[in-house]
Amino acid sequence: MKLKLLQLSKLKLSLKQKILYIAVVSILLIGTSTGLIIYFNSITQSSKASTLPTEIALFTATLNNTGTTVQVYWVTESELNCDFFTIQRSANGIDYSQLTEIAGAGTSNTQLNYTYNDMHPLTGISYYRLKYTDIGGEYHYGAIQSVNNEFTPPANNINVYPIPASNCVYVDVNAYSLSTSQIVVVSITGKISKSITVDLKEGKNKIKIDINDLPNGIYFVNLQDPSGNKISQKMIKAL
Repeated sequence: MKLKLLQLSKLKLSLKQKILYIAVVSILLIGTSTGLIIYFNSITQSSKASTLPTEIALFTATLNNTGTTVQVYWVTESELNCDFFTIQRSANGIDYSQLTEIAGAGTSNTQLNYTYNDMHPLTGISYYRLKYTDIGGEYHYGAIQSVNNEFTPPANNINVYPIPASNCVYVDVNAYSLSTSQIVVVSITGKISKSITVDLKEGKNKIKIDINDLPNGIYFVNLQDPSGNKISQKMIKAL
């Protein structure tokens, strides 16, 4: 393409002016070309940087009607060298702790569904976050979902028998959810005589406690669950 700007023979310019004129035009053309190259290169790099190795299509956290479980659910459209997912929870939206890790699919071009159930959700507002880590150790964070748990769980209830007892007592526990709790036998003076850890299933539980080594007297069987609920019932040891 012929540029009319370069047809200097029609202009009445000195040789020095012609040389200066050509130099200025050349600089402008080079600068424009360089700027376009840099611009398109930056667009390409930005596009690459914004493309994450694993594409999360959906992430939700849903509280059930009784306030005892939060279901965390997410969907990936594709995964590239995805090693594992980490479910994190926070009470303030700033400080997060890990709940669990779930293995990723590695590399996949199909839609995949994942689910995790938090069996001990926090009371009040809490936040759930998804973190995904690739095989090389690089990680990214997904969206954050909040849950408002205004449900106050009912206290467990217990029944201790027989009364009086000589060799052992049985503790029936009606638990509102799966949990690990402490059963403590305390003397009437407040001294701890026995302490055991029990894994309670939801519903009815029956626990046997050996009291052969306890002196005769009045005791209290105390149960404390992870929610801080405390229940106490009297027990009598007699030969």
